[in-house]
Amino acid sequence: MARPKKQNPPEKEHFIGLRVTNDLYEVMCKEAERAGMNLSEYLRYIAVHHRIVYRAPIIHNNKPLIIYLAKMNKLGNNMNQIAHHLNAGLPLTESLAKELHSTLQALDLMIIHCNQTLEAEYGNNKTHRD
Repeated sequence: MARPKKQNPPEKEHFIGLRVTNDLYEVMCKEAERAGMNLSEYLRYIAVHHRIVYRAPIIHNNKPLIIYLAKMNKLGNNMNQIAHHLNAGLPLTESLAKELHSTLQALDLMIIHCNQTLEAEYGNNKTHRD
């Protein structure tokens, strides 16, 4: 029985030129080599299989609000660490209780400030019910 004929891959009809720095070129070549592919195969594979994380669009550029949101994120991380500590069955010490209390106060003030800033920028969107 004869061996089945080898199928040729479809002909590539488009060329895409790409300029990169020497450093980036070296990194891409090394990654392609590690994957056992030539650079073109590697880039085609990445283009099809790599998962792109799309960034959320920036709705506004209010720097003070962005700073407050970043601070709130850090305080949220602190709260998460405290919750993890307590969920592990570890005791609520006096210093931990003080930290929890001050974090909650800071978050409360920041939320009020952010709401005021957003209301000043976009107006009050509260719906009134009779």
